[in-house]
Amino acid sequence: MDSEGQGLDMLFTNNESLLNELNKNEFTNYKLQKPLVSICLITYNHARFLKISLDSIFSQKTDFDFEVIIGDDCSQDGTQEIIKPYLEQFPDKVKCFFHPKNLSKTYTQFTPGKLNFVHGLYNCSGKYVVHVEGDDYFTSELKLQTQVDFMESNPTYAACFHNSLMKFEDGSSQIDYLINPPDQKSVITAEDLLAEREMWFMATAAVMFKREVVNHLADWFGRSKSGDIPLYVLLSQIGPIGYIPKEMSVYRRHDAGMSYTDNRHHADFVLNRMFMYKHLNRQTKKKYNHLIKPIQAEFYEFLAESDRYQHSTFNRMKFMIRSMWMGGTGGELKDKLEKMFSPADLLKLKRILNKLKIIG
Repeated sequence: MDSEGQGLDMLFTNNESLLNELNKNEFTNYKLQKPLVSICLITYNHARFLKISLDSIFSQKTDFDFEVIIGDDCSQDGTQEIIKPYLEQFPDKVKCFFHPKNLSKTYTQFTPGKLNFVHGLYNCSGKYVVHVEGDDYFTSELKLQTQVDFMESNPTYAACFHNSLMKFEDGSSQIDYLINPPDQKSVITAEDLLAEREMWFMATAAVMFKREVVNHLADWFGRSKSGDIPLYVLLSQIGPIGYIPKEMSVYRRHDAGMSYTDNRHHADFVLNRMFMYKHLNRQTKKKYNHLIKPIQAEFYEFLAESDRYQHSTFNRMKFMIRSMWMGGTGGELKDKLEKMFSPADLLKLKRILNKLKIIG
């Protein structure tokens, strides 16, 4: 157990009313005897993609039992009608929660989509879990078997992932590409994840991980907009993460969702990332402070450049000082400051920095 909390099991045990409220939305009540793998399928208005995803799951060829835990966050586009035939066809494999109210709007202490995920994860009973969004799908019938074989052969590993195709269906002219390069490292550690500075290289549906990580997901996880970053770093505290050089799933890019580059200009996004890294650093007992501190410094700089503080010289100056204090800003400090502040404000800033002995 971590010092930041006692995991999802304890979260729901201590909040029995929340668990009861969510569990009463269960559409089925099957009793599968201890599946080896749980597919945690999260859906919200995925009607136009979901059948392909479900078919790819139920076409898996395995020598073990697996279950599918579906959490639908009050979809309004017919998603639930697509799911229902699979409940009838596979009653021994599927447990589904049709939430009558959107959980993000009902339980605002959680970031959008997070409660649906953590509740689905809590209900997974397999030794291993694969988290799938309703718009992604598997492209190999042996995906689950391949990953289980890897995990069973490498019992000290916390997770494994494989290559995935990034498929653009957003109307852009971007060309589909494989997420992982030919020289992708075969073993991933926390250092690799944090050194990448949010360079995403593990597609969600490509990862199979040990369910025991739920004991390490503290309550702050539910307030972090990012799920993958903290999940994978915390998994790496259990054991290494292995890479399987096979393409076995597709990650769809189908809407105009903002990229990391766009989001960094929005204060709410930046502040939430700073919140996440602060708690991640604390939970890992600052073991990776040398990697997290430069990231935090960079986010202070983003905050100074964000939309909310464009007309607040005091706050922008404060954030830049904090960034420099933590060793941030890189080698373009002069240009950045000249664009951000007037000559008079720059003089004030220089005096402060001299006083703090940040610059000579």
